[in-house]
Amino acid sequence: ATVPRSPISPNVKLNLLVGLLIALMCGFGAAFLADAMDNTVKDRADVEGRLGVPYLGFIPTFPHQNAEDGAPIPPGLEDLYVHFRPTSRVAEAARSVRTNLLFMRPGKPLRSLLITSGGPREGKSSTTTTIGITIASSANRTVLVDTDMRKPRLHKIFGMTSDIGLTSYLLTRDPISNFTRPTDVPGLDLLACGPLPPNPSELLHTDRFREMVRELLAIYDTVIFDSPPVDVVSDGLVLASLVDGVVLVAQANRTRIDELDHTLSLLRGVNAPLMGVVTSRAAKHGGGY
Repeated sequence: ATVPRSPISPNVKLNLLVGLLIALMCGFGAAFLADAMDNTVKDRADVEGRLGVPYLGFIPTFPHQNAEDGAPIPPGLEDLYVHFRPTSRVAEAARSVRTNLLFMRPGKPLRSLLITSGGPREGKSSTTTTIGITIASSANRTVLVDTDMRKPRLHKIFGMTSDIGLTSYLLTRDPISNFTRPTDVPGLDLLACGPLPPNPSELLHTDRFREMVRELLAIYDTVIFDSPPVDVVSDGLVLASLVDGVVLVAQANRTRIDELDHTLSLLRGVNAPLMGVVTSRAAKHGGGY
């Protein structure tokens, strides 16, 4: 008998190969499982394929203010990114959304628009501002109306105060022009929320509010309302009956399909003129060319 020069067991090469195959199978299995359990909105396929509503486009996450060349963005005005970076990728995406909105009403001008979301902190106010800036840049005199009378934010985006605004108008008989204020964006005005009222929902049902809408439409080419989340309060559902179109904002990779479907059912319940869905804070690679 000859003396063996290597151990009979363990077979290191075979064990390594088996371990590698098992690791790959577990890795692929975990990836497929994670993808199957991910029920969030990501792109056009999720919106149109699974929900059956038009997909209007996406607004990418705003890069760092020094990531691209252009006019410097003052601190606190990051949501005005499209105004300071009109040639950026974010501005191109916003213009695509604007074009899709216009094609949703061929031959009919889009005079009034409601932008809402299902839940809070989904990028609704930021998206409203971005779309408003883009529409105003096409020579349309535009006004943003902050109808979120619980947690208003538009005045903060433009670096203004909310001492006068929508609620101030509703409690007086003065013309609406006394309460709108120009912004640093050419052609874009702002009607801030004003002092917070104790009864926001009741104010939307008044004749004075409907008179305000008529006054704004007589002055501006486009009126854009920023409403509170539909799943939280009913204000957005009330406003939906007063506008030409409704845009629903969903945060990419955060808003779940079932949540968005519930929001859509609420809007359909009041016969809202739904135009489609816009995904906010989309990843940089989302919606490729």
